[in-house]
Order: sequence, then C-alpha cells, then structure tokens
Amino acid sequence: KNYDTIEKLIELNQSLDLHDSAIGMLEYVRKEQPDVQESVIWYQRLQQWDKALEIFQRQEAERGPSFQTTRGQIRCLFEMSDWETLVPIFERIWSGNDQKLQLASASIGMSMAWAMGDIDRMEFYLSALPNKSRDKSFCKALLAVYRNNFDDAAKFINDAREEMESDLSSHITESYNRGYAQVFMCQMLTELEEVVMYKMAPDDRERQVAIIGAWRHRLSGIQQDVGMWQKLLRLRSMVLRPILDLDTWIKYVNMSRKSGQMRIARDAILQLVDDEALYMEEIHRGEVDALTPKFALQAQEYMQMKMQLAQQPQGFQGGGIPLGLNGRNTGQSSSSWEGRTRRFSIVSGSNTSVNAPLDVAIRLSQQPALVYMYLKYKWAANEKREAYQMLETFASDYASRIGFDLHNPDTFAEHIDARVLANLSGHAEAADDARTIHLLAR
Repeated sequence: KNYDTIEKLIELNQSLDLHDSAIGMLEYVRKEQPDVQESVIWYQRLQQWDKALEIFQRQEAERGPSFQTTRGQIRCLFEMSDWETLVPIFERIWSGNDQKLQLASASIGMSMAWAMGDIDRMEFYLSALPNKSRDKSFCKALLAVYRNNFDDAAKFINDAREEMESDLSSHITESYNRGYAQVFMCQMLTELEEVVMYKMAPDDRERQVAIIGAWRHRLSGIQQDVGMWQKLLRLRSMVLRPILDLDTWIKYVNMSRKSGQMRIARDAILQLVDDEALYMEEIHRGEVDALTPKFALQAQEYMQMKMQLAQQPQGFQGGGIPLGLNGRNTGQSSSSWEGRTRRFSIVSGSNTSVNAPLDVAIRLSQQPALVYMYLKYKWAANEKREAYQMLETFASDYASRIGFDLHNPDTFAEHIDARVLANLSGHAEAADDARTIHLLAR
C-alpha cells in the first residue's frame, strides 16, 4: 500500500499522455486492494474532478467545513465548469470575513469570471489578487485586451514574462509537470499577443488566417489535457468564434468525453450549437459577411427550417423555440430536411434527459461533423437508444443530400478516394462533402 508509488505511477502515465493507462492502474489497485484508502490527489491527477469532489464533500460531512475542504471543492467545481454551483459559493465566501479563503480563491474567481465572460467580476477578483501573484500581470493583460487597450496589454504581457524568467529554469529542472506548466504559460502569453495582432488587423484576412493556422499547428504539441485546451480555446475565442474553429472544438469535446468529463463536453457542445445559431442568424440579417459561399447557403437553409419548425405544434418541447446558451432563439428548415425534422422530433419528444434541449437544437445544425460528435457524446452518456435512432436519421438524410448509397458502402471508394482529402484544402465545398462522406462511411 505504497501511496507514493501509486501517485508517481499516475503522474508518470499522465506526463506521457497515457491517460487510459493511468486510470487502468488505479482501477487495478482498487480491485486488488479493495480496502485501500482513496487519495484525493489521485483523482486530481487523473482529472476525475467529480470523484475528487465526492471525497472533499465526504470529508466535510464527517469533520465539518474547513479551509482545505472548501478550497478543494472550489477547485473541483471550477475544473468541472459547474458555474451554477460555484457562483453562490463565491458569493458566500466574499460576503464573509474569511480573508485567508478569499485570497486563496481569488485566482479561481478570476478564471471563473473569464470563463463566464463577466468583465465586472474579472475586475473585482483581479483587485483581490495579491500583488506577488504570478497570474496578476496576465489577468491585467486579459482585461486590457478585452477593452482594446493594446499598449497596456503589451506592457502587462512583458511584465508577466519577466516575472516568469526567474521561475522557469528552476521549475524545468525540478519536475516535468511544473516545467511544462511554465512553458504552457509562455505559450498563453504568446497567443494573447497574437489575439492583439488579430484585433489590430480587422481587414487583413491574410494575416488573420496565418495566425489561425499557427494556433492549429501548435495544438499538435500540446498535451491531451482538457484544462490546458480549455484555456487556449477560451483565449482564442476572444477573436475566433467557435463555429469557425469547428475541427479544434470537436477534438476538445472528444478529449473531454474520452476522459470522462461529460459536463465539460456538454458545455462545449452547447457553445458550438449556440454559436452556430447566432452566426446563421447574423448572416441572414446581414450583420456579418459569410466567410464562405457555403455558409451563406447554410444560413438560408437554417432560417427556412426555423420557420417550418416553429409552425409545427409538436416541433419543440414546451411549445417554443429551443434556447441556446445565451437564451437566443435557434431553429431552421428546408423541404429536403422534412423527414429529419419529423423523426428527430419523435426521439426528442420522449426524451426527459438533461440532453433533451440539445436533442432539439442539434436537429438544426448545418454541420455534419458537429451532429456526429454529439451522437458520440450521447452514446457515452448512456443514451444509446436515442443516439442510435438519431444516427440512423442523420446518416439517411445526409446520404440523400450528397448521393451516398448507405446500402452499398463499397461504392465509397469509387465516389472519392480518401487520399485526395489532403489536396482539397483550396476547395472548401469539395472538402466538406468529402468529410461528410467519410463520416457516413464510418
């Protein structure tokens, strides 16, 4: 029962991106030694925040509230993106007189406010951060970028780099994890600078595309760590809306799903669905230009389906248009999608799960890869019957749209050779069709 050995094995597997091996090792220990006392540190290293939260809650119930258990619960809830539970806890802490807990939670409060896009809360928690906090200069730079104060942002980014110089070499020699965290923070500062460059070149599409390309290329060198990807995507979303970076967000959702962080996966799907709905409506109203002709066509189809579904008495649960993250209407329709609308309504109409609103909203998506990703999420969420029914409809309708024969998948090789995908980057519509065919073949 060598707890240090177990912890080091988990850390080693995590540092090598062998997440399944780390979990398997812990499951083996629990099976062979059922009386072993579980350590909250194990679950934190495995990013199984729900299980770590259970331990902290159990400790609090047995021994009463303490600084350690409260701070631990705050960390777990933050990593789970459970703002509904976390915000009242912070309000209670900051309305009290426990200055030690307030100082210890200020950094997480700042990150929570950033994740929620609440600038006022960001300012509040920033003022509470200790002056010696390594995060303070970075947080100041964030606020400056939000306000488009680019000179101030550059100054605070340089301050953050100078503060890191003394720690970087020592952390790298001390341990891989601490060294990697410092290197990752350097990348965050670089990408914040690139966000400024992006904002300062609103009409220079070539430069913006180059920045986005660099961001996507860098992801191949980032650990498969949900928390790190979450921070990067949050940073990039300051200028790049999620639906226009769909491939990256799909990787992030799949990573969250595979690591068992279903709440984070669901929240990311909600962001994508909501952002797509907003983008389609903004294109339709002429508030933004469609990035490609395909998006313009999708916006037309979206609005047609929205009108059709709104007229169906049983088209939506509760009799209204489904709401996205920000409470805005979403919906769409076209005659070629009537079967899909009808059959998806049957599935979602009898669904009382937490995902029922998403089941409705996903019918309206114009992005096959997004729909397919959501169905994989539902399967992992143990909603297998609904996922399979929706998959049949999804496959049938998309196949009919692009002329793919589901009953004779061998013709896939004749329809398009997978090897040509690499040469389709300059032909967006052909590439999209090819990717859809790949999904259907799978």
